[in-house]
Amino acid sequence: MDNSTFLSNSTSNCGAINTDVSGVGVRVSLYASVTIGLIMMRWFTHDMDAFQDAARTSFITSIALVISALISLYTSAQGLALVDALVVTAVTSLVMAYSFIVGSQGTSYAQSLGTNRFELTFTLLFTAILHTALWAVFGIIVWGNPIEFGRGAIYGCNPNPNDNVVFWLFGHMISISNVGLRRFALFAFSAGGALSIGWTITGFCYTRRGKRRVEAANIDVARMRAEGQPTNDEDLPVEHHRLNSIRQPIGLQRVSDDGASEQKPPSTAGPQNEAALEAQVPPEFDEGQALGNRFKRFPLQAFGPIWKYASGWGGIAAYIYLIVTTESLITANKQRDPTNALTFGQILSLVLLLDQIVFQPMTQMFNSLLERAFEKQKEARRRERGRQDDVRNGKTWADPSHRITDAPGSANNATGAALSPAAQIAASERARS
Repeated sequence: MDNSTFLSNSTSNCGAINTDVSGVGVRVSLYASVTIGLIMMRWFTHDMDAFQDAARTSFITSIALVISALISLYTSAQGLALVDALVVTAVTSLVMAYSFIVGSQGTSYAQSLGTNRFELTFTLLFTAILHTALWAVFGIIVWGNPIEFGRGAIYGCNPNPNDNVVFWLFGHMISISNVGLRRFALFAFSAGGALSIGWTITGFCYTRRGKRRVEAANIDVARMRAEGQPTNDEDLPVEHHRLNSIRQPIGLQRVSDDGASEQKPPSTAGPQNEAALEAQVPPEFDEGQALGNRFKRFPLQAFGPIWKYASGWGGIAAYIYLIVTTESLITANKQRDPTNALTFGQILSLVLLLDQIVFQPMTQMFNSLLERAFEKQKEARRRERGRQDDVRNGKTWADPSHRITDAPGSANNATGAALSPAAQIAASERARS
């Protein structure tokens, strides 16, 4: 299958590559953007704003690439070559793998960091859904009829340049007209798009709900601090061990305001009361019941860690595979030299990359320095207030390690010689210096 005959057997525009769509600058910008996002997700989870900014930049770059490909396909006289379209589907699938990793790991980070610190914002939700929709639609357009894809790129061409295009799959060159390959691609884009949108909306609702619950709890805590903890004089049930022939129900206990406990006689409801009490028995008091509960909960408890690692490492494997597939696809169709030419359109995509490489790290470092300076000021003010209180109470600030010693003549050191107020102030000033 020789692709070198594209231009010799037809006009100069037949199957010509659009470097603004599949050029090396576009590919490198998306590779680097996704890589930076994965690094930030793994090691910079303490800064959720920067992490979501990186994800949003990756989505916007990929969205711009798909829109550019659609504009070239439907408005340009030259159309869009099939090789360009395959490269676009591959690199945007790379961003989809990245979003899958982020979405699957999001619940784990929400649980470890606190749901109020991991929240999918509305802008990130919108860009993720828009990217997924464009990715699915463009993939279906490409693989719906790949032989006739391209419009102006194949118009008047004889032979059709798409007949010689191949797809690289694990080292095998498969013709683009392969029916099984087409069906698998259509299924992947349609099902993957629907599942990804549903997964994104679910993650958004989960993090938003968790944040609202945390905020409501903080409001309740603040109200209790201001108004005092409410009192409750109602009867509180007491946990009982598993009932047997020796142990009998002892009823409920009531705790009065003065701390005394009052016990009520057990109810005479009979066997149904015993069953109700047994339902309140903690699992640790009944080994059989605890084992049954663990068995019932095991599938859900085991599925979480398995899904976390499977989705994480599976996404990394897909990330590496898609990069290899994209570059091998270009080489297999003998378009390496045309796509390596750097054009102005590719420079624009590289400019977007500067936001992740330069501006976002600088912002993080600046914010980190501000936080450290603020913490140092708080610590200095706290120590100064402590020193003033100690001097006022007759104590001496002994050393910078926060150890306090009683001054001679103070109430806590009655055996020492008394110092005058001026001597105490001088001693405290020497300790500060």
